[in-house]
Amino acid sequence: MCGSSLAVFFAAEGSFIQTAAGLSGPISDRYHITTESGKSFLMMVVFIGFAIGTCVAGPLGDKYGRRLPMLVGYVGLLSAAAITSCITPLHMVHVMFFMFGVFSGIGVPASYVVMTEVTPSHLRGTALASLGCACSLGEVWSSCGLYLMIPDLVYGPWHCALVWGIIPAVIGLAFSAVSPVSRYDTPHFLEAQGRHADLACVMHLIGEMNGKADVLEAVQIQHQSQSKVDFKGALRMLATTPYLYYSSVIAVMFFAKDMGFFGMSLLWPTAWRAVGVGGVSMANATELLLTCLIGIPGYLLAMGLMFCLPRRVSLSSCAVVCAFSAYLLRYLMMGKAVGLIGVLLVKLSMPTWHMSTIALPGEVFPTQVRVWAYAIMGFVGKLAAIVTPSVLNQSTTWFLRAIFVLACSAALLVWTLPETTGVQLGSVNNHSLTPEEHKRKDCENVADFANYGAITTGSKNSKV
Repeated sequence: MCGSSLAVFFAAEGSFIQTAAGLSGPISDRYHITTESGKSFLMMVVFIGFAIGTCVAGPLGDKYGRRLPMLVGYVGLLSAAAITSCITPLHMVHVMFFMFGVFSGIGVPASYVVMTEVTPSHLRGTALASLGCACSLGEVWSSCGLYLMIPDLVYGPWHCALVWGIIPAVIGLAFSAVSPVSRYDTPHFLEAQGRHADLACVMHLIGEMNGKADVLEAVQIQHQSQSKVDFKGALRMLATTPYLYYSSVIAVMFFAKDMGFFGMSLLWPTAWRAVGVGGVSMANATELLLTCLIGIPGYLLAMGLMFCLPRRVSLSSCAVVCAFSAYLLRYLMMGKAVGLIGVLLVKLSMPTWHMSTIALPGEVFPTQVRVWAYAIMGFVGKLAAIVTPSVLNQSTTWFLRAIFVLACSAALLVWTLPETTGVQLGSVNNHSLTPEEHKRKDCENVADFANYGAITTGSKNSKV
């Protein structure tokens, strides 16, 4: 049920970003914006807001819990949509799209952390990849609305299309309000904060929802004193060995995958028009919908690869395929059909590269600074999203060359990080264990509850 709530949030995020990209043309037509820089400014303010919101998520998520950033994100998106549907001045439209980006960015890092912390270790990669699939479905939802209302992505009721795109957020907020899991934070956060009463309650809820309430009668929660980390402590920790190196490497990898992920999304409309499909001219919204649909098999493949392969193997292999795809896409931009092979390869491999990179901060950093780590890495990645439109406007060839170099760099850098597949998540107190020690400790704990690192085997009558 928790996974369903998170999936709807990512569907809402994907729907909004795709809607914002699709509305650039109608808004430019409505306000008579003719320059390329003016047309791209709308998406630029969205990504700037996304970057700022991602930074704000750090202190919110690690100090006040994982639920607060997600609640702020949901409520903020709905409020911004309501205001935007009523305003007319262009500068206010830019302000509200900036706020859309802020609120969307606030919820994303905490959402990834929640999925990381509530999923059994052996299913963590698959669960994270499923969030990407939900995001892709959100893009399809948005594209369907644009197809119905603004088929040429130039003329049409853009206010109505915006309301359509925000519907997944309405569903997600309503679903979260009635979900019992929304009453508690994650066991990792509660244990790290010393909130043992809430920890016992959420463990009972987990047992009841999985039909294993009797298992809890055979375990006892160990009330270990945990180190609480404030804002300055988080920054000091991230500046120490080995976390400074991890932060630097993963930040570069986030920059690489975000330039590829967001850049390819901006590239597709131009690419489709360059090669055509069977000589048939399609409406812009149809091209957009087709691009979103062919991304879904890639996320399904990512779920399988991240379950079967070690994290470093899945990430590096798919990054290499993306680099080769960038080379083939040069032919697509020349109008040659052979470039379609590059389209197929990049749509199948990019999700695994994208989601494997996203999994790293949650598995490498301790509980007390996990959202902070996501926020910092995500901020660096959003810088790539901000500069990508300018790079594409300057030269598509140079953009594809940049993707080739960045993808190869990511494939090499991941091998300098520890293998994290199946590793038990830890706090500041026990995060000095090596991955091999974590795996041995996993085997000593009870079933999937071992993922929380807070319970040990006890007698049948042990109290929780």
